[in-house]
Parts: sequence; structure tokens; C-alpha cells
Amino acid sequence: QCIARLQRAVGVSDFGNELRYRDPRTQGLTGDYIAVDFKKHAEAMGAKAIVATSAQELTQALAAAREADGVSVIVVAVDPDKHMPAMSNWWDVPVAEVSQEESTRRAREAYEKATERQKTIFA
Repeated sequence: QCIARLQRAVGVSDFGNELRYRDPRTQGLTGDYIAVDFKKHAEAMGAKAIVATSAQELTQALAAAREADGVSVIVVAVDPDKHMPAMSNWWDVPVAEVSQEESTRRAREAYEKATERQKTIFA
């Protein structure tokens, strides 16, 4: 969700950053969220997976992950529509140079202006 929000923040229309079913009316990817069992998914990839549903369980899961050999995944369910507050930093998120959408063209202009203020820290 943080990538979808970042995409929206730079003025790009949503596409491909949320795992959703197609809306049967519009055929757009705006239907319900597709349920993913992240615990089973992590285990299928060879990780030790722990589900935490409370602050206490999260603390315990972090301790267990530190002690475990190999990769550990801690699964915490979140509300996809809740977001962290905006930050004052700028992320270099390129916007398409060519688009038929006016909003994307305006977003590209804003992106190019922002890159002019960008500081290079590595030479």
C-alpha cells in the first residue's frame, strides 16, 4: 500500500500496485482485495513464519526471529486503507515521459521541476 500511496502522491493514476480482483462492472482492477495467506506463502519459500496479532505477540515474534536460523517472516495484518502521515522528504519516483492523460503530463512536469532541486550525494 505504501507504493500505491506514493504513486498517487506524485500524481500518477493507480495501476498494478494493489492485489485486487477485477470489478465485474468496469473490468478494472478495483474489486475486492485478494486474500493472501502470507504465513503459508513465506513458509512455501522456506522461511519461518510467525503471525502476530497483538503488541505482545509482535514482541515475542521479534525475539523468536532473532533466535531463529535462516529467514524469518513476521506477518501482521493491517488495514490497507490506513496510512502513515505524509513526510516532508521527496522520493525520486519517475513519472512517464509520454502519456495521453493530462494529469500524468502535469505530474511529469512537477517531477522534472523537483529533480532540479535534487542533490547528488555520490559522485
